[in-house]
Amino acid sequence: MGAGRFPAGMGRAGYDPVVVGTPAVQKTYAPAIKFDIQSRSFPQDSSGRQIPIDPVDQKVSMLIGIEFGTVASAPSQFNKLRGLLSRLPAARKPTVARQEIDRVLKLMIDAGDITINFVSVDTIASGTDQVGLNYTNLRTNTTPPTMPVL
Repeated sequence: MGAGRFPAGMGRAGYDPVVVGTPAVQKTYAPAIKFDIQSRSFPQDSSGRQIPIDPVDQKVSMLIGIEFGTVASAPSQFNKLRGLLSRLPAARKPTVARQEIDRVLKLMIDAGDITINFVSVDTIASGTDQVGLNYTNLRTNTTPPTMPVL
């Protein structure tokens, strides 16, 4: 013990003065953070914070952006687009892509969370299919930009 310190506190006879601190900082937390399908990561803004997103939009991004069979704990979820589209003629790809996206997002559509506006399928020069999804979030009444799926 040094000068001014007593066994029961900092002051004489065990008196412990109250230290006045700065007021607590109020922080708000996002209900969900954005998952970027292309980079398979959670992007950050210029200040290093993760980008907030509505939980419905985040769930769509996760369900559509992860391929079927890659998550062992949820083997029947996610999309099978890559395997389905690679074996089809170009004329059938838009219909099959729409059916698969309807299957993956069925619970969200039935719950009234989203409506699908359109699904686009483009085959680029290398023969790779690019699938885009445009939907409306009915909880926030917003339509995010068309989301790349493949």
